[in-house]
Amino acid sequence: MRIICASLNPARAIEVQPPRLSECPPKSSASLPMREACRFTIIERRRAVTKGTWIFHLDGEQIGDFRKAWQRACVLTGLGTFYCRECHVKLDAKCQCPKCEWKWDGQDVAPVYRGKLFHDFRRTAVRDMRRRGADPDVIRSLTGHETLSMLSRYNITDDRDQRAALRTMHAYRQEQDAAPRSLATMPASSKGIN
Repeated sequence: MRIICASLNPARAIEVQPPRLSECPPKSSASLPMREACRFTIIERRRAVTKGTWIFHLDGEQIGDFRKAWQRACVLTGLGTFYCRECHVKLDAKCQCPKCEWKWDGQDVAPVYRGKLFHDFRRTAVRDMRRRGADPDVIRSLTGHETLSMLSRYNITDDRDQRAALRTMHAYRQEQDAAPRSLATMPASSKGIN
């Protein structure tokens, strides 16, 4: 991960600064509250380095892209699958295609990956916070979404959400049916009914 540690506050939160991409304007640092174990681990990682500002580093130098390692971990745990680039057949445990014999050696062009993405955790966090009723502005401050429109793209609904909405509607209709009804009297018209 390319996250720069702006400052350490062991008592509360860690200030982090996302990397600046050439096409993006510079972003300010953000304070991220976190559980004690996670905060402790990050603080220890920062103290271990004598140069650089990276939280995740190798001897103080920025770690390259972590996606290959992520994909391999997901494949090993059953959360993802590699497919052959040539014939799109699922690769075996040795990253070899049973159909065309193509084998990935880890250096060559990577196979096609289908499975969990690291970014899925962001979507899950947004969905879970919204389901529990967290304020959208607080969610945005935690996830870095700049507008409610951007945040709403992460509000992914599924069967559970739809069933909950139908249960709410059904309960409302039952309340309405059980409520006593009275006929409203119409004011007398000055003109007769034709």
